[in-house]
Amino acid sequence: MTAIERFQNSISGNNPSSFFWDCIGYRKETIKQWHKEGLPAKVETGGFLGQYGKLPYDFFGLDWVNFAPTNFYFSPAFEAKVLKDENRTEIVVDESGVILRRSKVSVSMPQYLEYPVKDKESYESLLFRKDAASSERWLPEVWSKWKQDADVFSAPVAVFLIGFFAIIRELMGVEEGMIAFYDKPRLVRRILKDHCDFCIELVRRTEKKTRIDFCYLWEDMSYKNGMLISPALFEEFITSEATRFIEAMKMFGVPNTIIDSDGDIRELIPLYMNCGANGFLPFEVQAGMDILLVRKQYPDLIIIGGIDKLAIARGGEALEKEIDEKVKLMVNHGRYIPSLDHQAHPEMPLANYRQYVARVREVLQDACSSVHVT
Repeated sequence: MTAIERFQNSISGNNPSSFFWDCIGYRKETIKQWHKEGLPAKVETGGFLGQYGKLPYDFFGLDWVNFAPTNFYFSPAFEAKVLKDENRTEIVVDESGVILRRSKVSVSMPQYLEYPVKDKESYESLLFRKDAASSERWLPEVWSKWKQDADVFSAPVAVFLIGFFAIIRELMGVEEGMIAFYDKPRLVRRILKDHCDFCIELVRRTEKKTRIDFCYLWEDMSYKNGMLISPALFEEFITSEATRFIEAMKMFGVPNTIIDSDGDIRELIPLYMNCGANGFLPFEVQAGMDILLVRKQYPDLIIIGGIDKLAIARGGEALEKEIDEKVKLMVNHGRYIPSLDHQAHPEMPLANYRQYVARVREVLQDACSSVHVT
């Protein structure tokens, strides 16, 4: 079977899972460390969405999802430039219009200082950058190269979009964005409506260029203790626009909408399922997510992830136990794609990652072979 056929079988529930995709991709820092441990130098991240570049997936023998080069960023982007040099750090404005302080000597999280949207006027000043029909988003040479470089017809094709809570945090920051639900509700509603229109138009134009097997909606609206906004606020502000978007996806022939959110998503799952979403990832174990319990509660949900990256990093018995206790049960039920519960960190030995891949492959093959025999 082709990768797309195995993907469809894995999410359908009719067959044991056989599609194997690490759903959050590869950190550049991890790949750099693995080069020191024997990973060939030619194996690098790359592509339109860098962490999902095909080379690592091919090298490790994993399946790959082909993300369409749909440009969901600002277009034109803000001019990225250094605003102030502070010796070991620098203050910059990035292509999203965010002002941040970042280290010049180490790889670390930057300090976010200012976001582009503060009020109605600042929001309206950037609307020209959110024109879904802009010719800059649909450059023929970009799409032509994508179709030449990628096997569009044998791998699943996804379109990556920013979700509805995520667009608020991207434009206003987490803290100011959460306050805005209370202090600036009219602005929040306008942003969400405009964003829904924008995303629908992006997908409408994308589906004329390629088959789309699922929409990957990046939300990140939870942390280790639960949702960043209450379920009541979700229902008041987000439900209507998320439902309108997912209904449009189905009209365009996109059968699956899969939500990406870190953290504890137990409250979020039923809220987004009520909007029409039918899958989630990556189910972070350190935030209390247990895919076996989620499966019992939601038999028809597409579950991607849930393998504890820290257990895999420890290796040995911890690695074997993690895979045997979870993956064996999950793949036989179906509607499951094995994956780490987030990106492998640089402290995870390359040898352990390769052991993880080999062991999961054994489990998948055994499950499919037993069904074939019977």
